[in-house]
Amino acid sequence: MKKFTLLFAVILFCANLMAQKEASSLIDIKAPYSIGVKTNDTLYPASALLPCFDSLTIYGNASFGYVSGSNSFRDKEKAQKYVNPGAGTISSVLVYALAKTTTGTSSVKIYDINPTTKAPNTSLGQSTPVALSAVVVNNVTPYNFTTPVSFTGDFACSVVLPTDTVDTLVVVSTKSNCYSNDSLTWEMQSDNNWYSFVTSWTSGGVGLNIDMVIFPVVQLIVGQTPIAEDNLISIFPNPANDFINVAAVNKVEKISVYNTMGQLVNVIEPNENVMRYDISGLQTGFYIMQVQTAKGIVAKTISKQ
Repeated sequence: MKKFTLLFAVILFCANLMAQKEASSLIDIKAPYSIGVKTNDTLYPASALLPCFDSLTIYGNASFGYVSGSNSFRDKEKAQKYVNPGAGTISSVLVYALAKTTTGTSSVKIYDINPTTKAPNTSLGQSTPVALSAVVVNNVTPYNFTTPVSFTGDFACSVVLPTDTVDTLVVVSTKSNCYSNDSLTWEMQSDNNWYSFVTSWTSGGVGLNIDMVIFPVVQLIVGQTPIAEDNLISIFPNPANDFINVAAVNKVEKISVYNTMGQLVNVIEPNENVMRYDISGLQTGFYIMQVQTAKGIVAKTISKQ
């Protein structure tokens, strides 16, 4: 991948003009495995475990800019949420981003979560500013906190975008439908309110379900597990017609599917971390999929189209 100073011009020239809030994938970006971000003290969404995480991207178009970064809508922040991570402190956040500037800066904020809206709520702390000219090419950039930020329960890591119109910052993301949960990516728009990506953006006319490469480095309180089991299991695509992919850190021992009447319709015992589950024989509608691993049982709603 070339330096972003060159990429930016090429992308904006080649991207197709599309409707407002409709975005397209602009470029394939290889996941930064070489930096060792997937360590025991680094949290990451379940999508980082999936094969689809091998090919990342940035979304946008020539008319407005970038979904997960600077754009003409004047979005202010882009946040990745973490659900049930336990309790501890955050010393830094690793962000995989591309930047075009010589003078601007950005930072990362940590937020607690509004229990009603599920959106970022109150700022718990802000990192030391990072010059956009120092954003690392082909790698993650650490945003460090002078004093580690404490969290208890759900929180979000938000990248504060530069305010100068000549500065550009965009966070790298997964491709659409490679995601952990449809309410994990959020943005603060120009009205200072938070909105979920899946309700704000579309790709191909469908709500944009993605995860951003915003990984907090944490120190958990003794006795806490690194990541809640719900964060370690990903089911996609959802809705689906024929197959649903199931991926988990711990081997899936059993999958039980129930209809909305609570009746068991199917049970399999795959004993694998990644598998394809055939739903072609199910009737159209909603089902509860219980995924059992050695760490517990997680229930997720799936939709057969």
